[in-house]
Amino acid sequence: MAHTDLGIYLHDHGHAEEAIEKLSPGHPDQSEYPEALNDLGNALAAQGRLDEAIENFRKAIQLNPDYREALE
Repeated sequence: MAHTDLGIYLHDHGHAEEAIEKLSPGHPDQSEYPEALNDLGNALAAQGRLDEAIENFRKAIQLNPDYREALE
């Protein structure tokens, strides 16, 4: 979960590219947490990578259909 926490922190503090690196698939805990997928989606959207962002928002919703942040 350390990569997820760091990725979320980086995204929240305006470091989208570094957040994408930490939150990207390949880090085992990333794919298990809707929050990580949502933050990866937000970081990708900030970089203009909208198709990838939408894909991650959808994955977050699949893990937790009630996850409101990914639905917005």
